[in-house]
Amino acid sequence: MTRRVLLIEDDPGEQDLIAEVLSLRGCRVDKASTGREGLRLLERNFYDLVLCDVKLPDLSGLDVLVKAREHDSDLGVIIITAYPSVPSAVSAIQRGAYDYLQKPLNVDHLEHTLDRYFDYYELVRENRRLRM
Repeated sequence: MTRRVLLIEDDPGEQDLIAEVLSLRGCRVDKASTGREGLRLLERNFYDLVLCDVKLPDLSGLDVLVKAREHDSDLGVIIITAYPSVPSAVSAIQRGAYDYLQKPLNVDHLEHTLDRYFDYYELVRENRRLRM
C-alpha cells in the first residue's frame, strides 16, 4: 500500500532529504514550502501523515498542526524544528502532534519514527474498520 505524505518544509535541503527518505520507503510525497500552501493541499487530498516545520514563512507549524487535526482528527502530524525547546515540544504534543523531531534530522531516527507511526496508523485504521 502506498502511503501519502504531506511535507511542509521551507528549507530546500531539508525538504529534499526528508522527501528522499519517504520516497525510499515507498511513500508518495507532496511538498509545500509554506503553511498556507500545505493547508491548501490538505484540503484537496487525503494524507496518511503530515511532516511540518515549526518556523514557516507565513504560519507557525503549530497552527498548521491544529488546522490539520481539525481537518482529520486521526491524521498524524510530526513536527520538525531547528529551534527545539521544551515549551515548544510540550505545546506540539498538547496540540496533538505524534512526535517532535530536531533538525538536523538523523535519518535513522526519522526512519524509526516513521516505522512507529505507520504501525500505529495501521492499528487505528483497523480499529475503525472493526467498529463499522
